[in-house]
Amino acid sequence: MTHFLQIHAQMIRNLLFEDSFAASKLIEFCAVSDSGNIHYARKIFSQISHPNTFTWNTILRGYANSPFPRPSLHLFNQMLKSGAKPNSFTFPSVIKACAHLAAFEQGMQLHGFISKSGVDYDLFSINGLIHMYAVCGKTDFARRLFDTSCQRDLVSWNSMLTGYVSCGLLAQARQLFDEMPERGVVSWNVMISGYCKSGDVDTARKLFDGMPIRNAESWNTLIAGYAKCGLVENSRDLFDQMPVRNIISWSAMITAYAQGDRPLEALALFDRMRKANLKPNWATIVSALSACAHIGALDRGRSIHLYVDQSKMKVDSIIGTALIDMYAKCGSIENAFRIFDMLASKDVFSWTAMIGGLAVNGHAEKALELFSQMEGDGVRPNEVTFVGVLSACSHGGFVELARQHFNSMKLVYGIDPQMEHYGCMVDTLGRAGLLQEAVPFLEAIPVKANPVLWGTLLGACWIHRNAKIGEYVGDRLVELQPDDGGVYVLLSNIYATVGRWDDARRVRVLMKSKGLKKSPGRSSIEVHGAIHEFYAGDKSHPRIEEIYLMLDKIRSRLKLVGYTPNTSPVLFDVQDEEKEHAVSYHSEKLAIAFGLISMEAGVPIRIVKNLRVCHDCHTVSKLISNIFSRDIVLRDRNVFHYFRDGCCSCRDYCNRDGANRDNVVARTITVDKWGHGNFRSVQEAIDSIPPNNKWWIRIHVAPGVYNEKVRIPKEKPFIVLEGENRRTTIIQWNDHGNAITSCTFALFAENFVARNISFKNSYDQISPRVHGKVVTWAPAALIQADKASFYYCAFISLQDTLTDSQGRHYFKSCYIEGAIDFIWGNGRSVYQACAINSVARALNGITGYVTAQGRNSSAEDTGFIFQRCVVYGTGSTYLGRAYGGYSRVIFYKTALSNNVVPEGWSAWGYTGHE
Repeated sequence: MTHFLQIHAQMIRNLLFEDSFAASKLIEFCAVSDSGNIHYARKIFSQISHPNTFTWNTILRGYANSPFPRPSLHLFNQMLKSGAKPNSFTFPSVIKACAHLAAFEQGMQLHGFISKSGVDYDLFSINGLIHMYAVCGKTDFARRLFDTSCQRDLVSWNSMLTGYVSCGLLAQARQLFDEMPERGVVSWNVMISGYCKSGDVDTARKLFDGMPIRNAESWNTLIAGYAKCGLVENSRDLFDQMPVRNIISWSAMITAYAQGDRPLEALALFDRMRKANLKPNWATIVSALSACAHIGALDRGRSIHLYVDQSKMKVDSIIGTALIDMYAKCGSIENAFRIFDMLASKDVFSWTAMIGGLAVNGHAEKALELFSQMEGDGVRPNEVTFVGVLSACSHGGFVELARQHFNSMKLVYGIDPQMEHYGCMVDTLGRAGLLQEAVPFLEAIPVKANPVLWGTLLGACWIHRNAKIGEYVGDRLVELQPDDGGVYVLLSNIYATVGRWDDARRVRVLMKSKGLKKSPGRSSIEVHGAIHEFYAGDKSHPRIEEIYLMLDKIRSRLKLVGYTPNTSPVLFDVQDEEKEHAVSYHSEKLAIAFGLISMEAGVPIRIVKNLRVCHDCHTVSKLISNIFSRDIVLRDRNVFHYFRDGCCSCRDYCNRDGANRDNVVARTITVDKWGHGNFRSVQEAIDSIPPNNKWWIRIHVAPGVYNEKVRIPKEKPFIVLEGENRRTTIIQWNDHGNAITSCTFALFAENFVARNISFKNSYDQISPRVHGKVVTWAPAALIQADKASFYYCAFISLQDTLTDSQGRHYFKSCYIEGAIDFIWGNGRSVYQACAINSVARALNGITGYVTAQGRNSSAEDTGFIFQRCVVYGTGSTYLGRAYGGYSRVIFYKTALSNNVVPEGWSAWGYTGHE
């Protein structure tokens, strides 16, 4: 292309561009050759004042052969308007564009134009029209043209044959195949492909064996056909017999392994291909990345990504989507998002992969936010997108939102819910503990009963320890899958969790009498690019002695922190010691122990398990993450678990019993001051919640300034109050005087969460707290309840902004503004990554105070801790004053600007507080 540009420049300099023949040759190179650029060809074409028919044909051919054929149709209309006369070389390109676009109407109009134009049909046009009609699914039109054509060659027969096969009309295709006067290798390949797609690989093999001549496509088609039917060994036998393999052969076999649940063999074959100095194509890369995603092989996935970059392969939406999927399923959601952001063009598949990745990694709100962004960008979701959306609702506990999205599938997008969507809804209801609602929902599904859905509900019964519904669901599952040992195990575990040991034993005995076994637990871990697999009680690993020694060390450390094994699923009549031994060697524990002895300190341990993680392994993983200071990422059959510092990202869902409803949102109430929600005011929404509620209820407040006082009384616990953004969702009032009555927002109920919302008191008169002077309160918020958390909120006033009165509180990434004592009270609170802005300049020379902590006894377990915060603002300010006799405030790793006075603290004139 560089030489071409130099030639073009010389032609312009020497005025040779006026020569239409020379200009046409430039366009021909740019539009048709592999080294050209169709967009540059179009620019050259637009500079020709009177292009001739040859020039028009050249640019039409270039677009028809490109991935962007639509301009061919527009240019053809321009050609007709310009007066240039199309000839027999014009029509095949435009017909090809119609076929590529499946543009039946335009193709039929073009057919009519050719008939009326007087230009003789040539065989290229006839074959092109047959192919166009067939591609558009109009086999009757194609056959009529085929039958009435005076000229027919092998291409004509193959075009008609391909049309029948692509429309699934195998009987008509076979009849035409048998009538063919001669058959080429393409004819045989088309029929073999048709039978493979229909699942009839036996007939496909008979045709293959009867072929007089085979090419690589013949072998590749049958390899893919066997793989589609799950006959991977047959695919491999055929692959090994191939006389000559091309890149498509390798890709087909790697894909067969990747899609056949044999990812290790897929990656091994990919490595063998690379060693043979064969360059993978996009299909090979996608299959290899899929294999990495399947087993959580992050290092292998990264190496393939590096190869893509080093070989300068274009990261388009296809490879980009595969990378997003790989990173997300390997638990590296940051890298997945980085790839998503860098994609120049995002199609529905890349959006869907990112939404699904966020959902399975526990970022439910971000997934739903991305879905809204996708809709806003005009990308129409498909059925797979809604699987990700509903999965996000399920993992986030957004029951009402799940119902809304589920209903919108048909009403808004015309998508009929499939089994996967019903499964997500059952999971959503099950996770929320709404088991009595889940059963009739499942029984009313207008599709054939699916054991996977009933299995999902049975798992929820186990989580919530509901033996009554579990028994009913288990009976249904046994009817549907009488030979599935996993059903019996799960049902017996449900009985065990509620102490019904006789029933648990009865189910196990029944299972044993039928000779059934549950699928063995299998965990895989990647260490330095190699994949290691472990089964429960496994002793086959070469380093098994070291692994068992590490397990002994883990057990000793666990006992020191009070751990006792959860042996409830071990139901046989064995001693407690044997029960403990049974749960101590689960596959994920072996994998974690191997990771601890094999991986450098600080490197996260990443594990993929084929089954749901059990109670005991979940507890042990949390403890190990804390004791050994090691992050553990465990992907089980349902979700990712991120263990860090003794906590899990799933918020202990898998350890939850029926009485623990933490973080499950059962209902969402919307507030919109313009009347587009359930209520116009926040207080109305709070008043609508029944007293002594035991489920989390979300109040979502639309953007706007809500001029009202808001009170959450003691009898209204479990409320989540959230806005869209703290800059746009503001609760505001103007009052001063008594701290309780004048505050804009007052919280007296336990278990409260606020997100993305501002609380403001606009009263702007300051009465400085100088000893002996009158005090005037004007709080933005009063927190006088236990277990309250605030994320990305803002508290704005001048005096006594945030009255952190009593209870345990957590403030994350909040903005707090004030001048005098604007964080005060006797709470037991942590402020993390908060911005604290002192506006003490408004005090006219009086120094301000950030905190006034009210601890009055050394026995009180109260105080404020500021971690990784920043204190800044205008005017001099103290970090705090000794409001209580034993005031306690800690600033840890916090940035302090120059407006903080050097003394830092003030005794506020009280004797003994120095």
